[in-house]
Amino acid sequence: MTCEFEGNTIYDKAAYRALVHVMVNRVRRTPRILLLSAGVLMLFSGFVLLFLKKALSLGGCLMLLAGVVVLIFAVFLEPLATKMLIKEQKLNRPEEYRYQFFAQEFTVEALNGTKTVPYQSIRNLLSAKGYLFFFAEDQVYLLQTGGLIQGSGEDLYRFLEPRIGG
Repeated sequence: MTCEFEGNTIYDKAAYRALVHVMVNRVRRTPRILLLSAGVLMLFSGFVLLFLKKALSLGGCLMLLAGVVVLIFAVFLEPLATKMLIKEQKLNRPEEYRYQFFAQEFTVEALNGTKTVPYQSIRNLLSAKGYLFFFAEDQVYLLQTGGLIQGSGEDLYRFLEPRIGG
């Protein structure tokens, strides 16, 4: 089998930051939109409770506080989620993965072994922040397009588009 494209990706903080960015802004937008909406609604409700009663009320103050907390969480969701993901992955030192792309499948080589992935198992392909993201049924693969040894990111994207399952 002839290798069409080859590249290395270092799974470090930048890679996880890019993954969270794609998940929050392109794949799963709804939770962040709901958080922002809930925060604004809580702030508005807190102001209404405080100004309609013209007296300081515990309910109004709590509603304002909750609204501020929810909005801050929604705004800083990406860095918080990145830190949580890195902590979950126990990323003490960055790992390097080697990707090789063939006509019908690609391989991912890491310290724990090599995995062969058929293109039909890939459901979505996205490009963002210098990475290509391959969304399979239960796995996300990240390829740093700047780390390609053979080929370019744009050519690889065009190569993969007709081959993926989704």
